[in-house]
Amino acid sequence: MIKISQLDLRMRNIIKKGGFLFVLLCVALIMNNRFGYITMIGLFSIMVVASIVLRKPALDKIGLVVAIYCVLYIILSAFNGFNYSLSTLVLYLVAPPIFYYYGMRISDFCDTERDLSCVWFIIILCYALDVIITGVSNIVTTGEMFALNRSFSFYEGKEVGATNLGLPLDIGVVGVSMAILCSDRKMKVLYFILAFFSALIVIHLLNRTGLVVLFLCLVGLVCIKSIKSGKFLMLAVLFVLLVLSILGTTEILNSEVVSLYTERNEMEGLEGRSDRWVNNFSNLLLKPFGWAEDGETYYIHNMWLDIARVSGFLPFCILFVLSVSFFWKAIKSALKYDSESSYLILGLNICFFASCFVEPIYGGTHFMLYCLLWGCQSAWYKKYRQIYREKKVH
Repeated sequence: MIKISQLDLRMRNIIKKGGFLFVLLCVALIMNNRFGYITMIGLFSIMVVASIVLRKPALDKIGLVVAIYCVLYIILSAFNGFNYSLSTLVLYLVAPPIFYYYGMRISDFCDTERDLSCVWFIIILCYALDVIITGVSNIVTTGEMFALNRSFSFYEGKEVGATNLGLPLDIGVVGVSMAILCSDRKMKVLYFILAFFSALIVIHLLNRTGLVVLFLCLVGLVCIKSIKSGKFLMLAVLFVLLVLSILGTTEILNSEVVSLYTERNEMEGLEGRSDRWVNNFSNLLLKPFGWAEDGETYYIHNMWLDIARVSGFLPFCILFVLSVSFFWKAIKSALKYDSESSYLILGLNICFFASCFVEPIYGGTHFMLYCLLWGCQSAWYKKYRQIYREKKVH
């Protein structure tokens, strides 16, 4: 049993090993909805580039593909009438390969699976913290469980809608699965707290994506774990039956909740998004260089199709292949290693992939962290193979 002091010590060691760059990343994530956020991302990018120059390491092949993709996206979207300021170039051109590279660096200061779990817990918490605090404060202040206007004001003149607010929570709900799968009791508690508040604000915002992502992540990890252990499947089934019985015999899932979500579906249901997907998918071959007109702002609510609309078929293919490839590698690794880190990486892939499928997330923190996950996944698997071999020997 690990004492709280030992857990605190591990987190302090991780922050110490990560150094100034890791602290700077955490501060930038906390400021995700605040004034000065782009400045923080720019500063983080400059510091990472400086560390690259000093250490002279090279991006791996996938990192180079991410960098080439970003250049293609900017050039082709410029032909379709999109103009970029210095700040937007940081977000669209510089940050993705920088975050991928820093994801590779994360494995340098993660010596064990628990270290990796702590790192990602801190990253997810920092990303979701502002939204969780603002959401809980809104519930307490107004006395209303549901934010019917579905937006929060973070500073004067800056109001963020439910779609962007829900993105950090879409990753936070991975805590539900990790609270079940994590072997460290203290980390179980931390993941449960993260999952509870993420789910609370998802419901507060009447956010359907968060609920779907939570379900997909939980079911996906349970299915993979069940292939390795039949006993776990039985426990998972009993857990689901218990949750359903609680929902059915209490007022947690009351008529107000159902009616509010039903009203949302009628006003802006998933049919609207599926229609956009179908209507725009045919343009991939008919208009291979993109079909945006003079920088027109319009969201298909699918990251890959939104990219295709702006920059055409080639960037779409590169990013879609990368996304599917990392997802598939995560599934294979979870099946092979049956380890806490493999389930964490798979859960994060499910959360990112599912949210990208239904939301317009490109160009913000969500996509940067997706690239961070890819870099971390690439480097960690190489490192974990050695850890796994040593485990088998002993």
